[in-house]
Formats: sequence, structure tokens, C-alpha cells
Amino acid sequence: MSDESVTAEEVDTLLEGVSSEDAERAAAVGRSQAGDPVRRYDLTASGQAPQRLPVLDTINERTAFNLRAMLGDLLDREVEVSVYPFEQVRYEEMLTTLPEPANVNVLDSRTLQGQAMLVCEPALMVALTDLLFGGSGAGNPGLEGRDFSPTELRIIQRVVRQFLDASEAAWEPIHPVDLQQVRFETSARFASIASPQAMVLVTRYEIRIGEVVGAMVFCLPLATIDSVRRALVSQDTEAAPAVNPQWQGHMARQIQSAEVTVSAEFAQASATVADLMRLKVGDFVALDLKPTAVVRVDDVPFFECRYGLSNKRYAVRIQSFLTARHEAEPGESKS
Repeated sequence: MSDESVTAEEVDTLLEGVSSEDAERAAAVGRSQAGDPVRRYDLTASGQAPQRLPVLDTINERTAFNLRAMLGDLLDREVEVSVYPFEQVRYEEMLTTLPEPANVNVLDSRTLQGQAMLVCEPALMVALTDLLFGGSGAGNPGLEGRDFSPTELRIIQRVVRQFLDASEAAWEPIHPVDLQQVRFETSARFASIASPQAMVLVTRYEIRIGEVVGAMVFCLPLATIDSVRRALVSQDTEAAPAVNPQWQGHMARQIQSAEVTVSAEFAQASATVADLMRLKVGDFVALDLKPTAVVRVDDVPFFECRYGLSNKRYAVRIQSFLTARHEAEPGESKS
């Protein structure tokens, strides 16, 4: 062992060097926080910044449009469905915004990777059941600490299936999806469709039926759409809207039930204002009756008919459609 010892001056020099290194390290941290290119990296983050998916917005709007028609057909009344812009958040953050308990449907797709989730507010599902059985659905408190009844669960399955059909029809022009319900939960925390730190796409559909207002929330993990993300980002995707047979049937029934005014015009007479002023009770107005009469629908000439009696009541028999007269014959101008 050496007999040399450290002097007081050497100890002071060593301490001064350590202090200067700490100062430089603190200054470097300050520069990075003040805008230096060096930034802190969170290893727990997903690393996926929010993306604009314009085509997904279109798909969500089509889903709302289809769902509006399907629910209206199911309930036989006017239904409003509003869709909010989707949000990209962490799965654990999304769970804190959902009601407890709720109707949580875990979904699986054969054409996408992973699972999805559809959460229905319980008060909305109870109100829909009330509406289907002739009630008003308004002022319904929801479950009130009880479980869904077997009848309510059957109604929920029908509504969920309609949402899946509406969503599949909206996705069809972009990428076919085959959504199937795999299980039912009363809490979204039991669904486990993604890890807590995974990013998910959350879309809220608000449903209004008279005084009844509720929501359905569709959650899709971002990793699920990796295979079709390019199609969802591209704004050049111009897909023809899918034809929905249920919507067509609902529209046809609505049109057939619309009320119109039908009137028959048998003859016309011309008169001056002076002639009208001279008319008194008991006078006759001479009309030149023609063999046919014109039937108007909402004041639009529509049919040419013969008139007479049927079962002791005045009636007309349609002979031709007047709209056909306005169609140009071959070689004839329509002007």
C-alpha cells in the first residue's frame, strides 16, 4: 500500500469536478425540454399518433343511415340516428367513459384481425322493449339494479343484429366484414378485446325515438384494421353506396302509406265576372260534358277516365295514364 495521502486541495478539486458534471447534465435536460430535438420517449405508449381516416367517417355515416331505416321498420315509427366523429383513444381511457352496468356485445370478424365491441346503454334497450310492446318508452329508469329479462335479451339480440347488418352493408363497398356476436357481458371491463395501452377507434351513435334518447358505442381496436388502413386513409375511394333491401322495403311502405288528394274534373265552363255576379240560388250552369274525365292527383293531371255508377255510387274507370302523352314518340321532339 502506498504511503501517499490525498491532500485537502486535491479533495476540493475532485468535488468541484463532480459539481460541474451535474450542472452540465442539468443544463442538457433543460435544453431538451426547451425545444431541443432530443425528446423523452415513453416506452409504454403505443407509438401510434391519431390518424385521419376519412373513409371511416363515410362508413360510420352510412351505418347510421342504414340503422335509421332498420329501426324505423322494426318499431314502425320515426327514428333519428346521429353519429359523432370517431375518437382514437387508449382502450383503458375508453373504458372509463362507458356506463356500468351495460349491454356489452363482444364481436368477431372473419375478415378483420381481432375482436370489436358494441356497448348499448341499458336504458335505451329497456325503452326499445317498451316501445315494441306498445308503450311510450319515455321516463324509463333502466335496469334499476336488476338483470335484463329474457324478453329484453331477445329484443337486444334483434337490435344488435340490425346494427351489425347496417355496419356490414356500409363496409361492403370498401372491405367485406362478417361481424358475429360471440358473447355478452354486463361490463366492458370483462370484454378484454385489447390491451389497456392499445389504441382503439370509438364511434358513438345517438338514437332518438320521440322522447326516448340513448346511445350505442362501437369500439374497434386500431390493430384490427391494419390490413385495410390504406383504403380507409385514401380520400380517392369512391365506392357506390350499397343497396339495402330492408331500407328499400321500408321506403316503399312509407310511400304507399302517404296520403294524396284525388279529384275528378268532368267539365269546365267559362264565365265573366258579370255573369257570376248575376247568378242566384236555383240557377243552372250549362256544362259541355265530355265522354271522359280527367282525374288529378294533388292537382296534377294523372288519369283519363270514363265515369258512371258502380254499386249505386258515382265512380270513374281508368282508361289511360296522361303522363304517357308527354313522352315523345320515336322521331318526335320532347320540347
